[in-house]
Amino acid sequence: LFGDLHSLHAAEVPTGFETGSFLAAQGIRGPVEVLGRIGSGRFGVVLRARGSASGEPLAVKVLKSEHRSDPVLGERFLREAMALRRIRHENVVRVLGIGEAGEVPFLVMDFLDGPMLSTHILRRGALEPAEAASVALGIARGLEAIHRASLLHRDLKPENIMLVGGTCPVITDLGVAKGVREQGLTLSGMVVGTPLYMAPEQAWGGEVGPASDLFALGGVLYECLAGAPPHGGTNLMALFLDVRNRTPAPLPPAVPAALSDLVFRLLRKDPAERPPGAGAVALELEGLMGDLGGGGSGGG
Repeated sequence: LFGDLHSLHAAEVPTGFETGSFLAAQGIRGPVEVLGRIGSGRFGVVLRARGSASGEPLAVKVLKSEHRSDPVLGERFLREAMALRRIRHENVVRVLGIGEAGEVPFLVMDFLDGPMLSTHILRRGALEPAEAASVALGIARGLEAIHRASLLHRDLKPENIMLVGGTCPVITDLGVAKGVREQGLTLSGMVVGTPLYMAPEQAWGGEVGPASDLFALGGVLYECLAGAPPHGGTNLMALFLDVRNRTPAPLPPAVPAALSDLVFRLLRKDPAERPPGAGAVALELEGLMGDLGGGGSGGG
């Protein structure tokens, strides 16, 4: 079993990116040495690496072998790299360099030392309101930076948030990021993102905007406070109907009313009824932090 699993993981890694390989990346001084596989998502593989000149720990993200010949995915992958290079914020992962090996594009990022938020919730269950609000504050600040760059994340979820040092939330995986006014690469009506945290307008192929990312933030904050996502279903259509039609169950009684109110405003079905922007959400969370007794600030 373990041999089969090892072979499966090895097959995900394109030729030229095996452990011990050296990669040349624009923006990185000296070659980058691949040290091994960290994990994978639907389309990409993340590898542990280090800068041979600096010795600093790095992460390399590359398309899986099975997708290397897909031009749409390749262009979307490069879009993530270019998008992230425009953003410098402590709550958004930094892309340090971009390269290509054997016609396979890759990007070099900071190595983030900490668990995914999803793993943290799985281990701990529902978080205390002060901790949940601190995590949401960092995410809101990161989203504000993403939106300021005229980008949308479109796939915000606990698996795409790393808790660096166990406390500082960092948004990752802008693989489906898209310019606010961009029309290319996705067909009209195509659903891109993770359904559990997807806004109704996104799930049903409508116009997606910054308010759609705020809905996802509301879903993440709800899960932090309740220990489970706000919506569910036995199949994809049931989930989409649940997102469109049902108001999530109330949060636990221990959640202060003001924080609960913010969560449910973020989860409003009508985008116009959600808070006016990520910056406004961050300011509201900052105002709540004192009453919640939390010392966290959403940063490192």
